[in-house]
Amino acid sequence: MTRSGRSSSAPARRGITLIELIVSITILTVGILGFVACAGFLVRGLNGASSDTVAAVFGQSSIEKLAGTACATIPLGTVTETKSRGITRRSRVTNNGNNTLAVLDSLAWTTRGKSRRATLRTILPCRPGA
Repeated sequence: MTRSGRSSSAPARRGITLIELIVSITILTVGILGFVACAGFLVRGLNGASSDTVAAVFGQSSIEKLAGTACATIPLGTVTETKSRGITRRSRVTNNGNNTLAVLDSLAWTTRGKSRRATLRTILPCRPGA
């Protein structure tokens, strides 16, 4: 027995060892790096989805404008091209018969360095007096 009353075979242990500290920091670093990598993928995915959404809304709003226009004033058979927010829209309106118009919208834009395309097709009724 020593003076403090403890046996010499069981040394007092205080704090953590250097090995334990290095292991815990390594585990923490791997976790943080995994989180950062995940966040990067999420941001890229959200940016791409945002561009796709803007393109879809642009095409839909163009068709909505045509729906509010009198059928007699819409030029038939010609291709109209407009550009806005990096989106190119080509629209063609044809007579679909039975007092309706067929609208074909082709949208093209770039997301994450890749060209994207979408085609929207719809039939608009020509209301009497509109």
